[in-house]
Amino acid sequence: MLDEKNNICETSSANIFWIKNKKIFTPSDECNIIKGCVRSHLLNLKQLKINQVKIKISHLENADAILITNSRFLIKSVDELVIIKNNIKFKKNFNKKITLEIEKLVKDSLHKTCQNIKK
Repeated sequence: MLDEKNNICETSSANIFWIKNKKIFTPSDECNIIKGCVRSHLLNLKQLKINQVKIKISHLENADAILITNSRFLIKSVDELVIIKNNIKFKKNFNKKITLEIEKLVKDSLHKTCQNIKK
């Protein structure tokens, strides 16, 4: 989903993050996004430096990996991105190895947080 200036906001049911050159990005709070609880958790993790940006969807074409987050599945790697330019469809596949460490960190951290709440 895009805002009125065609900046990336989120997916129809999840917040979005992407990795380029070992840096993590997500749309800025100024892009009228839903500030999901898993997204907020990621932004607060000291182990991750996440850059909040206003950026066009064309930048996802150059991403090394894409992650989406929501409260149902927590965090998930995107396998491929379908790009349509001039009525021509392109598919970009992503290497999940890039995101495995981040996924594990987030799931472990959320699990630990839940365990602390139960106590």
